[in-house]
Amino acid sequence: GAISRFMVLPHRIAVDLNAEDDTDSTDIKYQDPIGVLQLTVLRAQGLTACDMSLFGDRSSDPYVVVTLGATRWVSPTISHSLNPVWGEDGKGITVDLPLHSASQDVKFEVYDADVASSDDLIGTKSHVELTQLIDNDSAAWRQVPLRLADPSDKSAGTLFVSARLLQLTQIPRPLTSPPLSGPAGAYLAVKVMEVKGLPSTALYPFKVRVTVGDVVGTTHGSFHKQHHISYALENICAEQLQKGIPPKSVANALGLSVNDVESIGVKSGKPEFSHHNVKMAVQRAVAVREATNPHFEETLQMLIPDPSAREESSYVRLELLDKKANVISGAEVAFAEILKAKELTLAGRMLLQPLGADLVGRLRLRFMSL
Repeated sequence: GAISRFMVLPHRIAVDLNAEDDTDSTDIKYQDPIGVLQLTVLRAQGLTACDMSLFGDRSSDPYVVVTLGATRWVSPTISHSLNPVWGEDGKGITVDLPLHSASQDVKFEVYDADVASSDDLIGTKSHVELTQLIDNDSAAWRQVPLRLADPSDKSAGTLFVSARLLQLTQIPRPLTSPPLSGPAGAYLAVKVMEVKGLPSTALYPFKVRVTVGDVVGTTHGSFHKQHHISYALENICAEQLQKGIPPKSVANALGLSVNDVESIGVKSGKPEFSHHNVKMAVQRAVAVREATNPHFEETLQMLIPDPSAREESSYVRLELLDKKANVISGAEVAFAEILKAKELTLAGRMLLQPLGADLVGRLRLRFMSL
């Protein structure tokens, strides 16, 4: 079902069973890949013809879809060919795919592109294990023919691909090294936890957009994170309210805010807390916190050009977007700062201008290597 389709690597569900320890559920949920699968789609042979033709032989307009975990890549379409060759020079087209487990497998699908109707599935090859694609003892390219099957399990042609596995390391590649063939040369993990100090008039929910050269990643919408109150403390609070003790007195005695106490009162259903004015006050307090201190708790995992080799990738651009997708504040972090940081990891607060708010997060860089 929908859950099984979503819960593929790198997607994880992290549950913090103890909010008082130092475990960061965001780091558990968003773990770095173990490497990068560099895959080249070369050509196909003997594909099934899907298009009708009044003049000449039938043909297809094939393109390839490659799926590895939650990553899906679509190749360009080759017009009118049952034996398509990809790449301007005929050497194929290369894609970099993050790999999160050695047990992951790859799915290949070849479709016929249609303008007037939905695209037809020509053939597929599922559950292709890494051992079929790469040589564990070598980083060299390995060309593999994949027999395609149509929806009725009949032969639908052959797809030729080549692949190799790249490692992620803290050591930059020498400038004299040959290129890696694919579009990426490094991996950047951008952890976005929260933003502090926004004006209460800002339009939430927010998103954070991260740009490196032509590579762009955007977080999900922000949310309001309630202060953790243990079940026992919440019960004590509710009991004191039931006795008629004023919320301010309960808050002072238990070390809570008045808003937290009133929220517990509303949830308990006590008559005086069901009053419209109290409910509105609690909702306003929550709205202010959501506008001024939005939480994200998300890590964007991006494959980017090698920052040491391309001038346009010399910095990371972070932009805060409001509810209407307007950029309301931003910051730039030079890769030179990340390269000087311990373990290529820069953590802390990043000042967003012109609002003067702080984005709390972390940038971690790794280089792709043979």
